[in-house]
Amino acid sequence: MIDIKSILAQMKGAMALLLPFHVAGIQQTVTDYLLSSETELSNLAAYRISGDISDKFLKDRLAEEGDIMLTQLLSFAVITKEIAQEAIDKAFGIFITNVTAAVPQ
Repeated sequence: MIDIKSILAQMKGAMALLLPFHVAGIQQTVTDYLLSSETELSNLAAYRISGDISDKFLKDRLAEEGDIMLTQLLSFAVITKEIAQEAIDKAFGIFITNVTAAVPQ
């Protein structure tokens, strides 16, 4: 099984490299989102590892989650859509890499 808390920390770290965490509210928004998504992301990982869902389904579901996070981040006028999207893509890329590595071959 994978360590979802470690993956969430890696995702937050990747986003911190791209987002201006010094701007009030941005770091808290990311932290709150990741914490509130922990159970769902853990379930998605477990379903993918067990073969109950496909890579495509996982990526499609993460794209939906990314859209939610993008909307939240764009409420901060100091972030462009491109920066927010790059941060989200890096975070979910870490998630996919970890889950894919845990899928039995």
